[in-house]
Amino acid sequence: MPPEKTDRLGVLSESKRWRGRALWLVGLVALACRPSPARSDPESAMPPLPDGGLRRCVVHLHGKGARCAAPEVTGGLVHLRPQGNGEGWGGRQWLYFPASRFLEMRQIIDHAIAAAGCTQVLLHGFSNGASAAARLVCSGESFGDKLVGTIVDDPVPDHGVEGCAPKAGAKIRLYVTGALAEGAAGALCAPRDWTCEGGSTIGIGNYARLLGVPPVQSPNTTHAPLAAPPEYKEWW
Repeated sequence: MPPEKTDRLGVLSESKRWRGRALWLVGLVALACRPSPARSDPESAMPPLPDGGLRRCVVHLHGKGARCAAPEVTGGLVHLRPQGNGEGWGGRQWLYFPASRFLEMRQIIDHAIAAAGCTQVLLHGFSNGASAAARLVCSGESFGDKLVGTIVDDPVPDHGVEGCAPKAGAKIRLYVTGALAEGAAGALCAPRDWTCEGGSTIGIGNYARLLGVPPVQSPNTTHAPLAAPPEYKEWW
């Protein structure tokens, strides 16, 4: 690493700023990987905002059996991966029903957004996390008007979208792979060990209709999350 230098105003060199960013990310890992919101002063660890004062974040909601992961900064976006609020399949999952678990889930995500100092947020949920993301947007959630759009990536098509009422102007994209053929209308979730609001699936066609958007074929043909959907660049 090059030695630290300062300019005539005493501003630290780029190497020092990158070291600060690394420490910031380490702090976010500790916050994101807690199953319940931490109490701290997140702004004290924040690096300077980029030009324009915007910090754009993609909040990933993992599928059942996965866990949180370290935040990353790529392509000018901060990628946050908080941990689900329930146990499932040897890992964690998102529990978005009943109302008490929904509020718990929302609080975890809201805290991750605040801890990172996000000014704009794109929510990307996969599988169980996609169903949770859909439930959030259908409830009219905007995370303090920071939410610019929601990607519902190959969800378990459950009853969580019934009565869907997104906030006006909400951007929603529904991706499907076709791999969840078992999620036809009326399929019981318990025998499959799926987490479904209402206890059964409604089929992807009904799910899309209630969500209010057409399904888009995912580039993936297996049940796997999209790595870099075009919305990451187009929705800001």
